[in-house]
Amino acid sequence: MSRILLVEDEVVIRTELRRMLARHGHDVVEAGAIAEAEADHDLRAFDLVLADVRLPGAPGTELVGRCGGAPVVLMTSYATVKAAVEAVKRGAADYLSKPFDHDELVALIEHHLAAARSGPSAPVGAAPGAAPSAPLPSTPLPSAPPPSGAAPTVPPRSSPPPTMPRSSPPPSMPRSSPPPSMARSSPPPSMARSSPPPPVPPRSARPPSVPPRTSPLPPVPPCSAPLPSAPSLSVRPPSVPPAPTTPADDELEGMVGGSAAMREVFAQARKVAPSEATLLILGESGTGKEALARTVHRLSPRRHLPFVPVYCATIPEALIEGELFGVERGALPGAHTARAGLCEAAEGGTLLLDDVAELPTRVQARLLRFLQTGEVRRVGASRARRVDVRLIATTHRDLAQRVRDGSFLSDLYFRLRVLELRLPPLRERPGDAVRIAEALLRRRAWATAQAPLALSPEARAAVAAAPWRGNVRELENTVNRAIALAERGEIELAHLGLDPTPPPPAPPADVIEVEPPTDSLEGYFRRFVLEHQVALTETEIARRLGISRKTLWERRQRLGIPRPRS
Repeated sequence: MSRILLVEDEVVIRTELRRMLARHGHDVVEAGAIAEAEADHDLRAFDLVLADVRLPGAPGTELVGRCGGAPVVLMTSYATVKAAVEAVKRGAADYLSKPFDHDELVALIEHHLAAARSGPSAPVGAAPGAAPSAPLPSTPLPSAPPPSGAAPTVPPRSSPPPTMPRSSPPPSMPRSSPPPSMARSSPPPSMARSSPPPPVPPRSARPPSVPPRTSPLPPVPPCSAPLPSAPSLSVRPPSVPPAPTTPADDELEGMVGGSAAMREVFAQARKVAPSEATLLILGESGTGKEALARTVHRLSPRRHLPFVPVYCATIPEALIEGELFGVERGALPGAHTARAGLCEAAEGGTLLLDDVAELPTRVQARLLRFLQTGEVRRVGASRARRVDVRLIATTHRDLAQRVRDGSFLSDLYFRLRVLELRLPPLRERPGDAVRIAEALLRRRAWATAQAPLALSPEARAAVAAAPWRGNVRELENTVNRAIALAERGEIELAHLGLDPTPPPPAPPADVIEVEPPTDSLEGYFRRFVLEHQVALTETEIARRLGISRKTLWERRQRLGIPRPRS
């Protein structure tokens, strides 16, 4: 079984390649960056390295020469002839362009593994006792005496010892002379030399720097070692920086933030990552909750196992239970075969529930049971399955208020809130807007192999002063727009498209735009629904109350509030 190091920053591609190579009998160790691979493993302990060219931090070409002679196969989605030639010059064993055929990749890896196991081919005649490619006859041939002044002819390799005269055959051979056709003293007229051959010094007279022919040739260095006289080559153009870099204190696994609030979040993330406890990440929309969840997964002991995100707000209520926990055959309409849920798909890794506050009450109860027992029972199944998964949940809602409203189970809230991280909005992170914008410009330049753009002083000041109600997501969209419109290597204020007179901030989604109630919760609910059910739709009523449509329907049934006839 061969050990293969797989370095790929895309989790989906890395997982698929790991499974494919494992099916072919290889022991695969994966990493998301070169720094992660060097920190966790000895690079010289692998038989082959398969790496992407563009990785966070150092590029994949930096692995060439660090792996102790193991062949390095590079992959890239931005293949060019120049990049391929320079990668091979640096010592890469091969260069693949994405997307590639899986069978082709497996055959290529098997070829390089077999070549590495067999080692470099020895030159002909280098090994002691090896037979020459064209052996001479063992019987010595009589020859004419050399012309006067000419150097003695070098005897063939199979000639007798120098003490034995050339004109007589060995004692073990008959003394009869060879046939006339084989005598060198009488060559045909067409082959006769017009002048004697140039003198060849005897072996004893050769310079000491020239090794004898019987000595082995010097070993050929492995192909993965860089040429000693070749200058250091780079796949990137000289105008492009070698990799997008950010100060270590201002970045955590790709997340950028140098403000005091974000440094505190980074410190807390490093602390909670090794834990197996459930984690709840809170923050406004667009602050990077999913990115922080992925960062915690990469810093955890489960980083080599799946990370499965579930976007609860995008899955219909009728399907979300089956999506999470799986379905047995025939349990639901259209379930023609049994299907595992996303909880089972995340076996051994991390399950992310994005917008967990949008889960229906029925699914909340099943999720609470899963957190308590660690077991999953598919819809329609009679037996439960044990699953080892770490759960991370995110939401921009006020879960404590949801618990008070009765739309979120209090037991589930306490189960999710074992560990908690709160991401501050971008407007509360002084200086981070400019840092993030410049990091996005560097990464875009690296991805497109172009020189990075720069913010003009006016654009820089506008980015720092903007309110960014959409947080990092809005900033990223603004930077992408400016890149498309920028010219002459600089982003001007007009390219950003910022509104100089922004409207007043809208109230949070959980704030109900009515006067605070003076009666009980159920009384207020009944009065609000009866007053607005004619003018508003069910979706609008549920949004203003901060609950889902299903919760609104359940409360109508429980309190006996019928819907008006249309």
